[in-house]
Amino acid sequence: MYDTRSSLSRTLVRLAREHGQETPDGTKLNFRLTHEDLGALVGASRVMVTNVMRSLKMAGIVKDDLDHKLVISKWFLNESRAEEPSSPIARSTDCECFQQP
Repeated sequence: MYDTRSSLSRTLVRLAREHGQETPDGTKLNFRLTHEDLGALVGASRVMVTNVMRSLKMAGIVKDDLDHKLVISKWFLNESRAEEPSSPIARSTDCECFQQP
């Protein structure tokens, strides 16, 4: 399980990679998202998302552009890519407990 900050950060990275447009400041999402929308994506309340987004903005990870679309910083996307596991997550059938004797 991830806490709200981790879940929201991972979701923003995924959205930026799948639906983002490169800009000089980072990757801009091609659509607007409300804090309620983000909360629904990560399973958190709007209030919690608002608090986390405030901390992400203060850290320079996320900012709003003039159209109120989110821009995720280049350095954060690059750092997130470096933290991705090199091997895929094990499937339940790969676990020894599911192996036939």
